[in-house]
Amino acid sequence: MTCCLKHSLLHLLLIDLIFFVCACCLLVLSLLAIENRIPNCILFPINIFKMLTILGLLLLFNSLIGIVYTYFFNKNNKKTEARRLRILYISVICITFIYQLSIGILIYDEASTHNISNWLLNFHNNILTAAPTTASHIRYIEAKFQCRYYLATTGSTAVNMITSSSTCYEPIIHYVQTVLSKFYISLFATLPIELIFLSLVFFIS
Repeated sequence: MTCCLKHSLLHLLLIDLIFFVCACCLLVLSLLAIENRIPNCILFPINIFKMLTILGLLLLFNSLIGIVYTYFFNKNNKKTEARRLRILYISVICITFIYQLSIGILIYDEASTHNISNWLLNFHNNILTAAPTTASHIRYIEAKFQCRYYLATTGSTAVNMITSSSTCYEPIIHYVQTVLSKFYISLFATLPIELIFLSLVFFIS
């Protein structure tokens, strides 16, 4: 085995280990968000966290295959298994790349003010049907954004935070847009690393 090949295998193993840790963190955070264990996550569509959970599983599977692949590649009597794993490895990397790109585009689209307003309308309707948690959610929103969820108006009508008349509307829109932008920037920024995966796999074949 040449020196360059050994370095490539080492780099591939290092990237796999980093992705393994990142995938585990992504899985834990996504599952906690789905279970509403993270307070801020009540302001975001749950489908985003479900998609991130699937992405975490793909990244975890991808990194495990890579670790096993580098192990078999170093064994002279395991070349057949290494070739099979290489095909599977490349396939999973491609699937993960496409899926991650799709999530990034979807979250980018969700970050528009119109889509966030629609989501906040659904959020408002959902918490009103969940009586035990409604009060705690509203208290959390009012404390976090220093605003009033309901803004009393003339007569018996109350304006809720999904309308521009509410003092909660602008802060929440800005906060959700900021967080979603960080999501899709992170997803797009890590795509080149997956291309490095592919290049290293092809190089050491």
